[in-house]
Amino acid sequence: PAVDGMEDVEKEGTAGVSIGSIPPSSLGQKESYRSRPYVWIRAILWRMGVDFLAAGLDEIRNSTDVVVDSVTRPSMSSTGFVTFKTLTPVTVTTSAPLTYDRTNPMEVIVAPEPRDIVWQNVQIDRDIGSGRAFVADVLLGLGVLLWSIPLTLIQAWAKVENVALIPGLEWVDQIQDGAWKSFINGYLPVITLLGLILLLPLIFQWVATSYEKRKTLSDVQNSIVGRYFYYQL
Repeated sequence: PAVDGMEDVEKEGTAGVSIGSIPPSSLGQKESYRSRPYVWIRAILWRMGVDFLAAGLDEIRNSTDVVVDSVTRPSMSSTGFVTFKTLTPVTVTTSAPLTYDRTNPMEVIVAPEPRDIVWQNVQIDRDIGSGRAFVADVLLGLGVLLWSIPLTLIQAWAKVENVALIPGLEWVDQIQDGAWKSFINGYLPVITLLGLILLLPLIFQWVATSYEKRKTLSDVQNSIVGRYFYYQL
C-alpha cells in the first residue's frame, strides 16, 4: 500500500502496497504542542470562549509546520511503500481505514508500477503539492481567459510587411517581386498559431512535473490533457 499515496509496487513474487501521505509535522504532535511558545495563548483563547480563534491558531501552526518541515527536513517523506508477499493483506490494507491519530487518517492506495512513478517527486508533501496545483490552476485559468490576446496579435502581426521589418528578413517581401505575398499572408498566421499550440503541452508538462511535483506520469498526462482541452475551446 502507499501512504499519502504510498504507491504499490509489484515485484516478482511479491505484492506491493503504497501507504498514503503522512504529514511530517503530525509526527510527535503532542511534543510539538508543549514546545510551542504560543501554547499559553491558545489555552487563554479556549478559556475565554473564543474557540474559533484558537482553531485558527492551530490551523496556522499546522500549515507552518508543513512548510518548515519541507525546508529543514527535506529527507523526510510523507509517502512510503509497503510490500506484501500475498494479495490478501494488500486487499485488506487498501480497504480498511488506517489512522495514526484521530484527525489525520492515512491515504492508502495500491501503488502504480515503478515505471509510472516520478521518483524525484515522491518525497514531496501532499499539502505542498495540493497548494502548488491550486496556484497553477488559477494562473492557467487566467491564461485561458486571456488566450484571445496572443491570437489577436498573431492575426495582426503575422504578415509579410511586418516580417520584412525584422533585420535579415527583408528578402521575404521581395520573393518574385511580391507575387507570394498573398499566399504568405494567408498561411503565416495559421502556421504561427499551430506553433504556439504545439508549445502548450510542453509548458503544461513542465508545470506538472517541476512546479506541482506530481508523483506519477499518468497524473502528469491527465493534467496535460485537461488543461490542453480548455485552451482548445
